[in-house]
Amino acid sequence: MTALPQHIDPTKEQVRTLVAASEASEDPIVMVNLLKFNDGPGRDSYLRYATEVQPHLNRVGGSILYVGDAHQTV
Repeated sequence: MTALPQHIDPTKEQVRTLVAASEASEDPIVMVNLLKFNDGPGRDSYLRYATEVQPHLNRVGGSILYVGDAHQTV
């Protein structure tokens, strides 16, 4: 089985499409971060980042909808 890439790099056209759709709609944009941490400080660093980013989310009306661990994926 071939390993899939671990990241997504949108094209400029995909970003333009997202921006245009956002401007044409009152619906919110939902972002999903699926993160995988190796052993070590990565998870703790991300939790510190999440704490620090919260005031910025509040300022623009954003919020964190879900945080959890995925013990198994399909």
